[in-house]
Amino acid sequence: TATRNGDQLTMSDISALGYSTTAGTLFYSGRFTQSNSASYPVRAGFMTAADQPTWEVFTNASRLFAAARGTGAAPEANLTYTANTATRFAASFDASLSTAEVKINLNGSATSAGPTSLSATFTPTRFVIGRPGYELYFSAGPIAKIKYWPTIKTATELAGLVT
Repeated sequence: TATRNGDQLTMSDISALGYSTTAGTLFYSGRFTQSNSASYPVRAGFMTAADQPTWEVFTNASRLFAAARGTGAAPEANLTYTANTATRFAASFDASLSTAEVKINLNGSATSAGPTSLSATFTPTRFVIGRPGYELYFSAGPIAKIKYWPTIKTATELAGLVT
């Protein structure tokens, strides 16, 4: 038997991604093979230098959460996922409140949270995949694709990404 560190990727220079503190969309395709009900590991997201989340997608044992963290509010939407199955989700946030503030589409099911008083997310310095949650529990499962857009996608566009 052996012990190894959890899989984690950190992109320290995110300038090429053109991160927007007022709107963004994340897409993920893969499989969640293991989760923990109390840990909430980050599947993918943006973080500040002080390890403060700005725009992230994380899970517990049965729910997928999309959250924007910043000035004025921290809206978050969530949906139930099934472990060990192909998973595609697209999530977006819009601080201008022109649509629901946080939207998520998981394998064709959609929900939203907002509008709230979020005016902008915190300003990130890095992008992470596989950041541990509480109790140092990491996310597990193969990743097929992750994409980021510095713009808001409509509910129709989110649905198109996951089909």
